[in-house]
Amino acid sequence: MARSFNLADALERAIGYYMTAVADRLLAEGLPVDSISAFGRYDDEEERKHGNDDEEGGRAVSRGMLFTPVNAEGVVAALDLPGPAYRVLFALRSRSEPGGRAEMGQNQIAALLGLSRPSVTSGLRELILARLVTKQRNGVYRINAMLAAYETPADARAAIDAMDPADRLDDPHFVARYHQAVQDYRDQLARERRKKLRVA
Repeated sequence: MARSFNLADALERAIGYYMTAVADRLLAEGLPVDSISAFGRYDDEEERKHGNDDEEGGRAVSRGMLFTPVNAEGVVAALDLPGPAYRVLFALRSRSEPGGRAEMGQNQIAALLGLSRPSVTSGLRELILARLVTKQRNGVYRINAMLAAYETPADARAAIDAMDPADRLDDPHFVARYHQAVQDYRDQLARERRKKLRVA
């Protein structure tokens, strides 16, 4: 029992040191930080002192971890997306490569989440309308650069600097733009239905 408690305590300390180090680096880089998710790579002197890291080239490095500069739950809550869209987003995000590329077919997502294929299709459509996900080709998606995970703050900064301003989650019109995109999509469907009725 004592060993489990000590392990939990050590993990808590490690995550705390990591989050502080990453937050300092991101703020110094001028990134639009909303919050830090504790799953990123870091270099940290305190971690070396506490013996929680491996040594690599004289620096303390946590292996096989990624970080994201923005907390997805907080940023996208105001969008009021349908439930399946959130689940699809987090499924893609949890399996994405550094930089946000995720290779998952709709059938695979549906099986993973226990959703129907139409629910996944609808969820992906909402994510694309919201500019949270882009479809690169069938089964390959890219998560918004401000929600993606990265190996270093420099990678995050480069990706965010290269973004289309309309895709930025800190744009004051981001939520309104999503709702307008949804309305435009519905209007388009209505026009197509009317056109089919006239043809029939």
